[in-house]
Amino acid sequence: MNDFKTTPLADLTQIPHWIGVSAMITLFHLRDESHCSSELSDLVGVSPASMTGTIDHLLRKGLVTRQRNPEDRRKIIIRSTQAGQELLSQVFPEEPEEPIPFEWNRITHLAPAPIAQLARY
Repeated sequence: MNDFKTTPLADLTQIPHWIGVSAMITLFHLRDESHCSSELSDLVGVSPASMTGTIDHLLRKGLVTRQRNPEDRRKIIIRSTQAGQELLSQVFPEEPEEPIPFEWNRITHLAPAPIAQLARY
């Protein structure tokens, strides 16, 4: 799986106004595999409580599912739905053959807080 830092953005205008940067990054990490919420909070760089809120938001929008891990019932597995994959395909291109550096000038329409959050990556 590509690293979020080196994945080019296809079209930021395709990101719906109701989805935040953390939610978009969470969906990106669910692109090819499922994760438990603690793994996602580490990958995205937010607190477990913030990740729970992000996952709840994505659940309400039908972009992810949440299921108990049958091998370890203490863990909850988060997976992207077909709708989540379709949203990702609108925003992110297919896997490039070679990593392409992130183009900061393509996110100038975002508010400063989301830009600062993306800058951590």
